[in-house]
This record gives sequence, C-alpha cells and structure tokens, in this order.
Amino acid sequence: MAALSCSKSPEVESSFCPGTGKHKAKVIRKGCEAYVFQIIDPTIEVQADWTEIFSKQKYTNVISVMNYCSETADSKALQSLSQGDIITFDLAITKERCLIYCFAFEDAPSKTYMASNIMACDN
Repeated sequence: MAALSCSKSPEVESSFCPGTGKHKAKVIRKGCEAYVFQIIDPTIEVQADWTEIFSKQKYTNVISVMNYCSETADSKALQSLSQGDIITFDLAITKERCLIYCFAFEDAPSKTYMASNIMACDN
C-alpha cells in the first residue's frame, strides 16, 4: 500500500528565525545591480514572476534590495549573506541605487527596497 503526503519546502519551514524583522525571505542572487530576495508569505508589494537571466530559473514574489554597497551595518549584514540563506528583515520602499558600475545587465526585479534589521535564520 502506497502512502502519499504533501509537505512544504523543508528549508523554509524548518528554519528558526530569531530576528524581529517583519518579512522572511530567501536570498536568490547577490548581484551588482541589486540583491534579489524571494519573499515568503508576502505582505508587501512584490514582483509576482521573475526569471533570473543567467540561470533561466523562474521565481515568484521577488524584490530587489538596494542598500548593499556602503559601509553601514545593514550593508555589511547583507554582504555577509549567501545565496539560499533564509533571513528576516524590515523593508522600506526606495528609488535609490548603489553607485556601482555593473559590467553586465542583470535585470533585477522592479520592486525595490532598502533593508534593515537583518537577521539570518538557522538552517
């Protein structure tokens, strides 16, 4: 007799997040143009569908985070993350960009935010 079961992504569901940030997200890409995050259970404006142009991988509920390129504590916290990390953070809408010249067009998601109160979850 075969048993069928459904389950959610274990890496997202089993991550303990001690942070106090309002949003939970997964690091998709640390690019030059922007850092890209997939928001888990979004309560903010996100780009519903997005394709990473290098891998052709499709994602839903993504945003760009723009404040990764300075010497602030928030920027250093973003820089310390790795692709696939699950984090909590707070977000504020922004039009600002990092003043870094990118050698490749990366096509980051159009919804852009500044991140603060960044805390990695235990994977």
